[in-house]
Amino acid sequence: MYSISLRTRRGWIFTIGFIALYILLGNARSARPNPFIPGEMIAVNVFIPVVAGLLGGWKMGILVGFFGTMLNTLTPVDSNLEFLLLLPNTVAGLLAGMLRKHFFAATAAICFVVAHILRLGSYLIFDRIELSLLSNPNLWKSIAFQIIFAVVNVMLIIFVFRIGFSTNGNKRTIH
Repeated sequence: MYSISLRTRRGWIFTIGFIALYILLGNARSARPNPFIPGEMIAVNVFIPVVAGLLGGWKMGILVGFFGTMLNTLTPVDSNLEFLLLLPNTVAGLLAGMLRKHFFAATAAICFVVAHILRLGSYLIFDRIELSLLSNPNLWKSIAFQIIFAVVNVMLIIFVFRIGFSTNGNKRTIH
């Protein structure tokens, strides 16, 4: 698997690019309100820290998860609850980077399950949702759909990334 090192300028360019992509997707005009959490948008950018972790390791996953989320809180378009996602997104990037050599699709799924559990926990702690919402089967169907959607996105992005970069001796080239 192609790996991006933070020891190189290319690694830092990819990290900044992933952070920018996180912010751009978070502010997409096509984002819809979350039907379960008032004031929250459906997170279409949550898979970016996982992709960064899978490609660049746990350090890149942490950087993209934390700084992407932190900078996204400063944008006027995004949800006012984005700061609650700092921990879940950072942990998702960390887990993806730590587990990237062991499993692939399973790693992404594990990261998203953990991120959703942390997200729900932070919403409960800060009283953004009622505890009774957790008994709603539609919430769990929605979370399952989001996890499947995110895993498919991660797999497609990694596949395209692998096609775009090939190993040519010790040099990696872009087609």
